[in-house]
Amino acid sequence: MVTGSPAFQGDTPVAVALKQIREYPKRPREIVPKLSHPVEAAILKCLQKDPAKRFQSVSELDAALERAAKARAVPAWRVSIDRELCRADMIVRRGLRDGVEAVSAFAKRQDWRALTKIRTEPATALVVSVILGGAITVALYGRGKGSANSTQRDYVSDK
Repeated sequence: MVTGSPAFQGDTPVAVALKQIREYPKRPREIVPKLSHPVEAAILKCLQKDPAKRFQSVSELDAALERAAKARAVPAWRVSIDRELCRADMIVRRGLRDGVEAVSAFAKRQDWRALTKIRTEPATALVVSVILGGAITVALYGRGKGSANSTQRDYVSDK
């Protein structure tokens, strides 16, 4: 109602239902930039996947909306900065994910057995160990991390 568009859209009711289960909707302030943070937080809390994270009663929702009504409007400069920060965050996360995938793919293609036969100075061995450790750490860090939706889910659950 606040944004003027449904939270989820799809070609069929089943597609919409699947999106409701698997995805998080676009943040209301992305559609209505002048929406205050407390109103957006109340909307997002209503849309939580876990029922325990939603408002537990109408009075609880009413109290949140009362507090939101007393909140100041968001200045235009802040809306612009927030939008740019979100965009930059997505670009950085996408770049990191792509980098981790590239390093992981590179590491999988290498024949690391040859390194066990190298007999060199301790300093060179230390450098090789640090490089290998870094590559392995990056490869492991990339595994099991969520997508942008998990970040949004964490943000929503923090509110």
